[in-house]
Amino acid sequence: MKNTYWFAVDYNGTGHLFIYKPERDTGIWTGEESLYIPQGALKEMFPGITWQDAPIAVTLEVLPCEETFRLRLSKICSYFLKKYLRLPGKEKEKQS
Repeated sequence: MKNTYWFAVDYNGTGHLFIYKPERDTGIWTGEESLYIPQGALKEMFPGITWQDAPIAVTLEVLPCEETFRLRLSKICSYFLKKYLRLPGKEKEKQS
């Protein structure tokens, strides 16, 4: 799933990803924020972005998580244990 966000840097150097294009206010960008980026976290990706620059449109793609063999095996075992294993304590509670 791909989404477009707007990346802008406040006067103090803190970055933000916005859902919609933000507007410049006194020292900060205002708008519907989706994610706060700690100061300097994206310096490698956006090295020259400062307060004076306009927001940049960024397209991010969220990739599905791959299920590992161990996780799949754990889910299968959990399913069978819940389905076929009867604990005596829980049956007594149901009968009461």
